[in-house]
Amino acid sequence: MGKLRAALAAASLATVLSAAGISAASAAPTATGYDRCQEGKFCFFSDWNGQGKICQAVPAVDDTVAECGGWVGNKNAKSAFNRTSGGAVNIYAGTNFTQRKGSVSYRGNLQGSYKIRSFD
Repeated sequence: MGKLRAALAAASLATVLSAAGISAASAAPTATGYDRCQEGKFCFFSDWNGQGKICQAVPAVDDTVAECGGWVGNKNAKSAFNRTSGGAVNIYAGTNFTQRKGSVSYRGNLQGSYKIRSFD
């Protein structure tokens, strides 16, 4: 009788999950930190170690506020991740590729004292 109850309980749970649109096998964790940056894109973040808000795009972007939203113009970039295959990405504090601040080859924390307004 115990085995029958266990089988019925498992079947009931599967039915409930299915009705809710949840597959027990497909419950994958949500990407966090740097892992949110999609392959082929350059990403920068509003906080250290890939945390906070994210801006991601394929280079070149001449105005990051237009590309990623107003937060980019209000918060300094604290970290970045270059997931492109084209080598280092140059970052600029000004729109239209002005006021170059450096380049990003892989990922890590930035100085954190400026906004990234364009990159190529």
